[in-house]
Amino acid sequence: MPFPIAIGDGAGTVATYHGCDTVTTTDKCSGTVFIEGTGVVRAGDTNTPHTVPPDPPCPTHTVALSTYSPTVFVEGRGVGRMGDKYGAEEITGAGQISVVAG
Repeated sequence: MPFPIAIGDGAGTVATYHGCDTVTTTDKCSGTVFIEGTGVVRAGDTNTPHTVPPDPPCPTHTVALSTYSPTVFVEGRGVGRMGDKYGAEEITGAGQISVVAG
């Protein structure tokens, strides 16, 4: 089954499932491998800073990509795909190029 590759710099959406910010975007990404003109998200890259409960004021945090392709790599790091996660936060929007996951 093909999975769309995640792209960074705010181009991909991430469902946080937090009460304060329910959606954030991809952020850190490759500086040398691009899809649709934007860097590919890789293992360890972080999402855009966003707020997290428990109570307002909600503190800001970022999370590193923790699930990714075990067979497709960019710069030696697994490629992020639609459905992969930053901790418990899921990539819900990605580029138009897909990889077949293994």
